[in-house]
Amino acid sequence: YTYRLPNIEDADELFARFCKSKQKHIRKAQKNGLSTTFDMPTDEFLDFHRRTYKERGMDDLLDKWDCKHIIEEAKKAGQGTIVSTRDAEGTLLSAFFLVWDSEWAYYIWTGIDQNRKNEGAPSLMIWDTLEFLKDKTKGFDFEGSMNQGIGSSHREFGAELVPFIHVHKYYSKTFKILDYLRGTAQKR
Repeated sequence: YTYRLPNIEDADELFARFCKSKQKHIRKAQKNGLSTTFDMPTDEFLDFHRRTYKERGMDDLLDKWDCKHIIEEAKKAGQGTIVSTRDAEGTLLSAFFLVWDSEWAYYIWTGIDQNRKNEGAPSLMIWDTLEFLKDKTKGFDFEGSMNQGIGSSHREFGAELVPFIHVHKYYSKTFKILDYLRGTAQKR
């Protein structure tokens, strides 16, 4: 599953859809001088991502792919950037890779300082990103995840649950033919 915000055009309506705790985190982060930028260097991001995964005892899958090349190509095409949120002293608290086209923006490869996540940096980062994107694309797609904690956090932004996979099994050739005629038959 993934979670989506299908319309990011109206900031007031969007913010009103956020749960109260997300709104509170955003206001707290703004009050405490946290700021979001949209130009983090790729190597700094990859180092931060690697560190945040290591601190949680997890392998960083970005080491297995040519992520630097992917990020640089998206930046060069003008359809990707690295978003980061820092405190007033410049300490990096959260970051993620963002890509977009005319229809959707995608929240990819996130790193969050787990020791300071309650300061509201991840929520502010999403809010500022939605503001950044409103003249670039129509909707925002959070990463798909099997982790329930991540899913519930995305739901708190007012996002809608969208399944990636639909499984069909036909017990009748008649229903299979009807699905084919309606154009809803699944391809193998």
